[in-house]
Amino acid sequence: MVSLTKLAGFGRGVYGTVSLYIAIYLLGSKDLKLALLLPMGIGTAVGTLLVNLVLKKFSTKKTFILFCIYGASSLSILFLVSKGIGFNSGLIIPFLILNFFCGLQHGNTNVTPNIMIADCVDEIEYKTGKRQEGLAYAGYGLFSKVASAFTKALGPWLLYTWSGYLASTDANVAYATQTDGTLDKILMIYTIIPAFFVVLQAVPIFFYDMVGEKKENITKALVERRENNAKDAD
Repeated sequence: MVSLTKLAGFGRGVYGTVSLYIAIYLLGSKDLKLALLLPMGIGTAVGTLLVNLVLKKFSTKKTFILFCIYGASSLSILFLVSKGIGFNSGLIIPFLILNFFCGLQHGNTNVTPNIMIADCVDEIEYKTGKRQEGLAYAGYGLFSKVASAFTKALGPWLLYTWSGYLASTDANVAYATQTDGTLDKILMIYTIIPAFFVVLQAVPIFFYDMVGEKKENITKALVERRENNAKDAD
């Protein structure tokens, strides 16, 4: 289930494909690309700290789902605010601020799945008597690579085919003028489409059950088993 979150949510990373075009066409300058990504990066770092605080009050399952709901909501708000203000210089500050809040969700995917995998390794040991950290993390890594491949295929298709993006045919003009419909779709690739995949990635976690009493019982049983093994070894 944890590995399936990678596949189910592969499209959440397509925003990176259009970050340059967001800076150029929506905010007004290609020089704003770094300024665009920086708040999200800072938000990711802060989000990692927030996840650790949330995990003290909620299970990994609830934490993952809560952050997915938050992530989809923040991306949707960014879309609505951008449409409300319009694509002009007045959008720059609100866009960058909201980008920070959108970045908070990434702390969840950086932390929570790793804790879940560790819990799954405990369950495997409980059932089989063997710890399979290498197998568990290798499987998760494989799903991550497959999801990354899907993302790299989907992003360019959305930008250059679905959005109707027009490449410049003038050697003296780097970026051609785009239609309003294309600009709306570029914004959607940065916000609404990732929001959809953020929700989708939470679906497998509804079937994840290594939480609560089950987790506590397995942890307790493993501790007792190791203590008994240590006594037998002596």
